[in-house]
Amino acid sequence: MTDEKLIAALLSAPTIRDAAKAAGVSESLMYSRLKEYNFRKTLNEQRALVLEDVRTALQAHLTNAVRVMGEICNDKKAPPQTRLNAAQGILKSALKLAEVIELDTAKTQSFADAFDELI
Repeated sequence: MTDEKLIAALLSAPTIRDAAKAAGVSESLMYSRLKEYNFRKTLNEQRALVLEDVRTALQAHLTNAVRVMGEICNDKKAPPQTRLNAAQGILKSALKLAEVIELDTAKTQSFADAFDELI
């Protein structure tokens, strides 16, 4: 059984049991392989690539989603609850984005400070 097949099964199945079944191996073999550093490292690298693909796909739809929520929020003919839900969605998204930017800025500053200490 190749690592590629095991990893593909792990990335596509909801549980390790299902992944083992899909790959045609025993669950104990799957758990055994997951304990191996190199296998786990490769799995995590592949998982990161999948997540990057998902992030890219989501980004492609964000502008349209915000536009649609804005249209609903401003639509005087829409029910008040629908308009409120759209407004709340926009606010929650904006707050989450601000939080992510703040964390990213803090991480970047922390890295810069640590680098400055090295030189």
